[in-house]
Amino acid sequence: MKNESDSSSHIKSNTQKKIDELVFGSVAGALGKVVEYPLDTIKVRLQYSSGKTPEHPSTWKVITQTYKHEGFFNGFYKGLSSPLMGAAAECSSLFFSYELAQDWVKSYKPEITLLDKIYCGAFSGVVTSFILTPIELVKCKMQVINLQMKSEKPPGIARLVSEIYKSQGLKGLWKGQVSTMIRETGGTALWFGAYEYVLILFNGGISKDAKSNGTSLQYIIAGGVAGAVYNASFYPVDTIKSMIQTEQSHHQQVKTTDIIFRLWRARGLRGFYSGLGITLLKSVPANGIVFFTHQTLKNNFA
Repeated sequence: MKNESDSSSHIKSNTQKKIDELVFGSVAGALGKVVEYPLDTIKVRLQYSSGKTPEHPSTWKVITQTYKHEGFFNGFYKGLSSPLMGAAAECSSLFFSYELAQDWVKSYKPEITLLDKIYCGAFSGVVTSFILTPIELVKCKMQVINLQMKSEKPPGIARLVSEIYKSQGLKGLWKGQVSTMIRETGGTALWFGAYEYVLILFNGGISKDAKSNGTSLQYIIAGGVAGAVYNASFYPVDTIKSMIQTEQSHHQQVKTTDIIFRLWRARGLRGFYSGLGITLLKSVPANGIVFFTHQTLKNNFA
């Protein structure tokens, strides 16, 4: 009877652990998105205009023009509701699948290494990319829709999704999936890897209990570093993805190679890194908050 009771308790404990990851990830993702969204809007608009003309606007010009013509909330927070829910779903998936992968690795070996955690991060990225692609498609379109429809009233999120579905079917919502998967697989591996590595450094180079021994400031710093590494490492892929998803061609399939050549002809190598500065500026505090929130909730309530 004791063995049955222990087994039942273990299963319940594991189930609760997974539920915790979903809840903590949701809260962390939503808070991080509120912080980063205004700068993310500017980043997407910079990427959108990157392949349109050689006279690429500066970051400051995009910020001032957005505020002047659209105001603060309509301009910088346009379409927030979808990515807010999306960020909650994204971070839930990231932390849940990361924990799931680590549990699987631990069932085969007693000690999990930093390299193992990087591989677990890659797995998490693959899983999350399928959730993230339709969310980012809607987000990117909403962030540039005021630029594309100056003479018409822009559609809301529900109408936009309906139009995509009518013109392209269900697969239209996963436009840019390949680019998203490439970015998320490599980027998430480095995201978790950088976070874990910085906390190990703070823990005197010892991996054991590095996360549970961390301070609030250390979580924020490690998360900020992770965000910067993630965004800098696969940024050209993100630029290509954003351009694919903001294309106005509804019926014709947009080729990735066409996007790449258009970018190169318009601005050369710089075109692939358009908006990187503002991306790093937003990613450091946003990811610091994501990891701080998740780890603090885990330390206190798990």
